[in-house]
Amino acid sequence: MARTRLLTLAVGLILLVMAAPATAATITVNTTNDDQQPGDGQCSLRKAIEDVDSPGGTQNDCAPAAFGSNTIVLGKGTYLLGFGGSLNIASTATLTIVGAAENQTFIDARELADRAFNIASGATVAMRGLTIANAAAPAGGSGGGILNQGTLTLTDTGLTGNQAGAGTNGGAGGSGGGIYNTGTLTLTGVTLSNNQAGGGGFGTAGVQGNNGGAGTAGAAGGAGGGVMNAGGSLTVSDSTFRSNAAGNGGQGGTGGLALVATGGAGGAGGPAGGGGGIESDGGSLSVTNSTFASNAAGSGGAGGAGGAAPSSGGVGGAGGNGGPGGSGGAVETVGTSAANLLQTTSAGNNAGAAGTGGAGGSAATAGLSGTDGTGGSGGGLTAQGSTITLQNSILALSEGSNCGSGILDGGHNLSFGDASCPATFSGGNPNLGPLQDNGGPAPTIGLQPGSAAIDQIPATGAGCTATDERGVKRPSGPKCDIGAYEVAPPAATTLPASRITRNSAFLNGSVTANQGAAKVWFQYGKTKKYGSRSAVLSAAGVSPVAISWRANKLKPNTTYHYRVVIVTADGTSYGADRTFTTTVAVIKHLRISRSAFAHSTTVTYTDSKAAATTVSIWRRARRGGDFVEVAHFTHHDRAGKNRLTLSTRIGNKRLGPGKYVLDVTPEFRGNVGATTGAPFKVT
Repeated sequence: MARTRLLTLAVGLILLVMAAPATAATITVNTTNDDQQPGDGQCSLRKAIEDVDSPGGTQNDCAPAAFGSNTIVLGKGTYLLGFGGSLNIASTATLTIVGAAENQTFIDARELADRAFNIASGATVAMRGLTIANAAAPAGGSGGGILNQGTLTLTDTGLTGNQAGAGTNGGAGGSGGGIYNTGTLTLTGVTLSNNQAGGGGFGTAGVQGNNGGAGTAGAAGGAGGGVMNAGGSLTVSDSTFRSNAAGNGGQGGTGGLALVATGGAGGAGGPAGGGGGIESDGGSLSVTNSTFASNAAGSGGAGGAGGAAPSSGGVGGAGGNGGPGGSGGAVETVGTSAANLLQTTSAGNNAGAAGTGGAGGSAATAGLSGTDGTGGSGGGLTAQGSTITLQNSILALSEGSNCGSGILDGGHNLSFGDASCPATFSGGNPNLGPLQDNGGPAPTIGLQPGSAAIDQIPATGAGCTATDERGVKRPSGPKCDIGAYEVAPPAATTLPASRITRNSAFLNGSVTANQGAAKVWFQYGKTKKYGSRSAVLSAAGVSPVAISWRANKLKPNTTYHYRVVIVTADGTSYGADRTFTTTVAVIKHLRISRSAFAHSTTVTYTDSKAAATTVSIWRRARRGGDFVEVAHFTHHDRAGKNRLTLSTRIGNKRLGPGKYVLDVTPEFRGNVGATTGAPFKVT
């Protein structure tokens, strides 16, 4: 019986352990070095990830990893990756990596011929508040910064200067300069800049012989300068793609030299990669409130030159044809990958240039030159065998046309610079500003005065998003603006003044710039005309910021008006008028009901503040001379009329017969007011 109870208890404990939720662990990295030496007390990022990959291991330089979810914390600094290769996150991992901020925590791979992260299928990973920089995939490898096969979420993160691997020995260039995704990828508040897919390898030269051998063709350039989505799920919001580039096609090999008859033909130039910002081949793509600026598809490879032949009787080899330029400077979709773009701004993106044909080989009869390739289409967007539905978005000033094939109008779109987009797009000038910090997690392109994109989308029923890319509420006017940016004037709230003295006060306010930079000041004076102004202060961002400034050289016991003012490129806002009064307490109407008394009398006066008032009793020194204080006490006044009883006994002092002077001196918040006095006599 006892054994049965013990068995039942053991089974119950096992079931309890199985039902308990998996614990989470936090691992704090304490070195920026890519330390791999066990037992030295340094918890590097690499060691922390290895612990997460194999929880329960013997590595003791980092806090123990949980068998459930783990968080790795990185402080400010640059975490350099050494020669240990990429940081590999195993399929069993559920991991969050948290940095101090995008511009404060950097994971720098230093172009050591390997990507920064390799995330296995089955892993669930989140990263925020950091930047991944200068990673380079191996030759021909995809995913310069990150190769993701699992579920990856990036928030307020940067990827810059990463490269997929260039093709070698005639091999194709790698795709996805910043990220190569076959899993599930979510980007929120991410900036991808200056990432590049790999260029195609060059063709090899033809061999020399009686008839020269043909050069081989150059290889294809990699696609997706920023991101290559290869059959996965890609969701992008509040993010910016800037100056990313797909790979160029490789140059064709030159034709071989002919010793007797005909020179070898030059190899054709390789085709360029498409999708300077994003390439999506299969899978799904959704982009909301995002900006594409100055991204470029790759250029086609040049054809190889034809081989030379003898100058007497020989025929030169034909030059190779140039490779086609890449399409979709901002976004290209291929195959079954349909895409939806909502409230996006695309400006100054470029399709790829055509590769030039190779020169014909020299000979008695010169070879024919190769023909130039065709330039890419859709400097902004293009869909090859699929569709891109665009809604509430701007396409402007693309090189190689704003729209290529497969672009559908979801309503309220604007195309400026050419007529390549559907005729239902509007065609006014959006009057775009520069790409810059306008507040929010990523740089954006503002709308300047007179923009045809302002107030064009009904606030309801037309897909207007609740906020713009920066987090600014839509609409700020009667209707929403087209694109990723909502023109919104700043907001200003005047708050109560503080630390008020007899001649100074702190003026306070709260402002929301809705910009990367704003000028702020206070107006103040004795009337609503103000007349005086504070120093110019600064504010930035899309959240309220507290502003404070000390006004000096004020007059005592005086009422002042003030308000806060903020000015940005999108407008000027004024806070409401407020007042304060400098704080010196003033006593008036001091009266002693009986100026001559034997035991007590009543004293009345009016105080302008609820002050602590010192009541002092003075008597002229014997034999003439100055008055001497003989007693004092404190009376806690209220604002207005006050009454107190003056007795001949004050504490342990007794006032003998004689002539005295009563003084009352108010003190309010450390500021002493003027003394008021009156004589009396004790009989």
